[in-house]
Amino acid sequence: MNRTVPPLISRLLAVGLLILAIGLAWVIFVSPLKASFDAQETRITRANELLARYERALADEPGLRAEIEQLRKNDGTPDPFLKGNSTQIIAADLQNQIQRLVAGEPGDIRSIQVLPETKEDGFEKIGLRVTLTAGIPSMQKIFYDIETSVPALFVDNLDVRTNVRRRRRNAEPTNRIQIRFDVFGYRKLTGNDAS
Repeated sequence: MNRTVPPLISRLLAVGLLILAIGLAWVIFVSPLKASFDAQETRITRANELLARYERALADEPGLRAEIEQLRKNDGTPDPFLKGNSTQIIAADLQNQIQRLVAGEPGDIRSIQVLPETKEDGFEKIGLRVTLTAGIPSMQKIFYDIETSVPALFVDNLDVRTNVRRRRRNAEPTNRIQIRFDVFGYRKLTGNDAS
């Protein structure tokens, strides 16, 4: 029983197989390749947009630098550097400032020692070594006042010790602690001072 397929159906099957082969080729080869090209085209478009933004920013750079410099000159912030004609005068002013800060809180200054000044990159570092006793809330307030003061002051070499000695055997321990720290600021050196 040998059946022959009519020529019309044979042609339709051949055309159907051809369309199926083309469809499979499209799905397997052409579609991923097209998706890759589309993704690459998107990356190129984004890169060109980014390049245009960078070029605009680069063109605006001189104007922005001038604007930044103008803001620096006119920002209204006080000068953060210590002022004075000599290191000794500045150290004495710094001592007075520390004494005022501690006097506003329940604390006692045990000693204040002027540290030797040092020169660093066109600035003179002027500092004090301070020893005081105070409670923890007072200590926090004193350090806050020091570090937010104008001119700018910095705290370094902080040593905190509890006061464990009692005067009498039955006396209650105090909540005061002994604090030793260095506080310093900077003065701009002029042409005469820098040498």
